[in-house]
Amino acid sequence: MLVVPAVDLIDRCVVRVEQGDQNRKTVYSDDPVGVIRNFAKNGGSLVHVVDLNAAIRDDPETNKETIGEILSKSGSIGVQLAGGIRSARRARQLLDEGARRVVISSIAYSKPDEAYEILQTFGSGRIVLALDYDSSGMVRTAGWLKQQQEGVSEAISRFSKMGFDYFLTTAVERDGLLQGPDIATLQKLRKENQNSAKIIASGGISSEADITQLSKIGIDEAIVGKAIYEGKISLSILSKRP
Repeated sequence: MLVVPAVDLIDRCVVRVEQGDQNRKTVYSDDPVGVIRNFAKNGGSLVHVVDLNAAIRDDPETNKETIGEILSKSGSIGVQLAGGIRSARRARQLLDEGARRVVISSIAYSKPDEAYEILQTFGSGRIVLALDYDSSGMVRTAGWLKQQQEGVSEAISRFSKMGFDYFLTTAVERDGLLQGPDIATLQKLRKENQNSAKIIASGGISSEADITQLSKIGIDEAIVGKAIYEGKISLSILSKRP
């Protein structure tokens, strides 16, 4: 299993927010490139970067220069970019600038034809579909405000048949709270989707024991944010493959 550190950006700074609420944020650094270079120095091979200005405020400009610097100055570490990617044009721009993968989410429900176009144009190895889900297991979109009439497991099965391989699953009620991952749901997702689907876990990961447990149930990648910044998980985990 690959451990992927997260860098969430608000106003060009590295932050962590609780349950997607920008009013409940902690600022950790004003040097995102430095943070990412430190991840690379400690063995990280991939970093998950989220433009929260674009995702939450519909503001793709504030972090634009910072993201450009990340893509050009972060060295050997790969960059997976998320936040406000709602068109094939934006996906192409970021991939052309050096992103290893881009993450799309709400567009898969609001503009399914365009989501499929993005997948077909760039290939399943470079496109990640984010499926955020609530306590009832239903998919949430539009900044978690809209509940879709589809469970996360059913969504993975349906989108796998369309050709998607990578699925970023986030338990929204655990995100940023360090209460542990949603093992029960993740185990169910892995059991019910034994095809080529690669499941990426996010939300609540708080310790190396959590990471070990995720590895044991067959999760492919785990995104870790606050636990690293708060010193609950050592950066040495990035050079391991639990």
